Amino acid sequence: MSLDMLCQLKTAGFDSVVLTSHFYPHKISLSNYYIEREKAIKKFVIALEGKSELPHIYLGCELYLTPQIFNYSDINGLCLNKTNYILTELPDSKGYSEQTYQYVCRLMNDFSVIPVLAHIERYDFLLDEKILNKFIDLGCLTQINLTSLTQHEYKKKLLHFIEKGYISSIGTDSHSAPIKCMEIEEALSFINKRLGSDAINDITYRSERILQITS
Repeated sequence: MSLDMLCQLKTAGFDSVVLTSHFYPHKISLSNYYIEREKAIKKFVIALEGKSELPHIYLGCELYLTPQIFNYSDINGLCLNKTNYILTELPDSKGYSEQTYQYVCRLMNDFSVIPVLAHIERYDFLLDEKILNKFIDLGCLTQINLTSLTQHEYKKKLLHFIEKGYISSIGTDSHSAPIKCMEIEEALSFINKRLGSDAINDITYRSERILQITS
């Protein structure tokens, strides 16, 4: 994430930002991932020197869930802000797989972590409320990308999920500048108009609980 992106997120109204670089266990070892992430963080810290009025920054990762992750005994360094919550990207986007469900179960059991399922709107099977509740009942939390609320095919379903209290966190899925600030503001306005400010406050509260911070 660049300094420009942080400034844009602050302008859009975000007080806290979690840096969640992608970790693909089938492509890079955990030790090498930590090394590369640390290098990036050091460069980032230098760029932030003397800057003020930026969001608070927290560290995590977005784990792409493949069986290679189970080769490790400890993945605490991947969790969000040194908690036991881990942003988790599921490998199957086309249809529900019992294998994927078992991977999630094993992730929780082997590492004592709580998955926060990333951008659930990208998975047709997670838009099925019955299947989504299967993961929620397991103990998973869920995240959506805020800008998806500006897309017609997702609006109604995601609004319903927010209203039901299924969504614990929102993301921007920002990989490079410029960030789509107008879409972010449009999405927040849409939630506020349809569900009221309490819905946004509730997600903010849930996100703070995940990160174990207070506003």
